[in-house]
Amino acid sequence: MKTVFIIVMLAIITLSDKAQAYVTITIPGEEIPGEGHFALIASGSSSSPQRLFADNYDPSYGSAFGVGLVITPEKMSNVHIGTFYLNFSRDLVRLKSSIASRFNLDEITSASLSSIHIGGNVGLPLVLSKHFIVSPYLGWGIGGSRFSIAEKAYKKSGQSTLSELKSENNMVQLSTYQQFGILSSGLDHISLQYSYDLMNVERAWMVWHSMISGTISYVITNGVPGVLSKTFPQEVRRSLPFRLAVLAYQMTVSLLWYDFNYEHHNWPFDDDSPLRYHRQMIALNYYF
Repeated sequence: MKTVFIIVMLAIITLSDKAQAYVTITIPGEEIPGEGHFALIASGSSSSPQRLFADNYDPSYGSAFGVGLVITPEKMSNVHIGTFYLNFSRDLVRLKSSIASRFNLDEITSASLSSIHIGGNVGLPLVLSKHFIVSPYLGWGIGGSRFSIAEKAYKKSGQSTLSELKSENNMVQLSTYQQFGILSSGLDHISLQYSYDLMNVERAWMVWHSMISGTISYVITNGVPGVLSKTFPQEVRRSLPFRLAVLAYQMTVSLLWYDFNYEHHNWPFDDDSPLRYHRQMIALNYYF
């Protein structure tokens, strides 16, 4: 659903002479017309390995660059509501010194995760005026990632990546993420975002299992509150307390499912555990 929406929005931009797409923005208490602007997104990040990955690697840094669509209220180009984008990123990690010493790899300690994702996020404005916005948001993304460690290090470690990916070095794998963040904008055509991303990299052959499990997760996280919200009057659904309650539910369920999905990966199947790392990212958006 989210992917289809992203593709449609980007297609509208491509076909439009003004490179703008018109949408409706729902905020507590009202709906206001919005428009989409072509955007460039530059990001800096720090990455923290998790689980088995964390046993052998230390956190390091990364960067990302994206192009896509920024949603703003109509004729308010200084206020940014949501983002839909194609994102290229490279996250670095380093072998722990004890692991590097064990395999005589003191000069070859870095590894990278190079990724391309289609993603998006939509905010829930807490402060919205003609000049300023502060908005928490949830985001999602799907694409591919390639884990790379130097061939010499790979061979010396017994042809192992020393992570959940085992022997899949320099091979493109299925990659998804969930994102929790906050954005702020007030300058014309410029906005700033901070996000905490839960990154998930699994072997490409699991794609069909992942699609089924991901659908179940989506229904639990988004479908359930969507159905239940229809039992409330419209004015209640648009109220800030109600939307914050839905946001809290989605965040809680996402975190619980993310943890559950490591031990029972792609439930109801029982696939090998995915590689996990957390990423903190600061992004600067410039939109036209």
